[in-house]
Amino acid sequence: LLAIAESLFMITSIAFRISLAIFFRRFLVDRTQRQLVLGITGLYCGVAAFAFFLCLFPCGAPVHMAAKRINGKCIPNNWWNGLLYFHGALSALADWFFALLPLVVLWKSTMPARNKLGVSLLMLLAVCGSICAVLRTIYVGSLRFHAAYFDPQHPTYYHTTALVINMAVLELGLGITAASAACLMPLFR
Repeated sequence: LLAIAESLFMITSIAFRISLAIFFRRFLVDRTQRQLVLGITGLYCGVAAFAFFLCLFPCGAPVHMAAKRINGKCIPNNWWNGLLYFHGALSALADWFFALLPLVVLWKSTMPARNKLGVSLLMLLAVCGSICAVLRTIYVGSLRFHAAYFDPQHPTYYHTTALVINMAVLELGLGITAASAACLMPLFR
C-alpha cells in the first residue's frame, strides 16, 4: 500500500511540475528564464519518473513486497534513502525556484501595489509548500523497512509514516492551491 501511495505521489508531483512549467512559459519573456524552467522541470521529472518505477519495483516483481523488504531482498535502505533525499532536495529546490522566479518579473512590472501584494502572498503560499518538502525530506531517512516497521503496534509505523505522508500531501496541496489561485487572479480585477 505504501508503494502505491509513493508511486501516486510521484505521478502527481510530475503532473504538477509540468503544469507549472506550462503556466510559467506563458508569461516569461526572457529566454534564459524559460530555459531554466524547462531544465529544472525536466530534471525533476526525470528523477521523479525513476523514483516512480523504483517505488513500484524495489524488489523486482511487486509480489510479497513486505516480506522481501524484511528479508533484505530489495534495494538497500541507504541507497533508497539517498534517492529519496535527492528527490526531496530537488523538489524543494524546484519549489523555491518556481516560487521566487515570478519576483523578478513582478519587480520589473508596472502592476499596482495591491496586485503585487496579492501575487506576493501567493508566492508565500508556494514557499510554505517548499517548507513541507524540506520537512518531508528530513523524515524520509527514518523510514526503515524492517519487521518492527510493519508492526502496527510499533510506534515507528504510525509516527514516521504519518509525518511523511502529511508533509507530502501538504506540499502538493499548497502548491496546487497557489497555482490555482494564481490562475484565478484575473477574475478579481
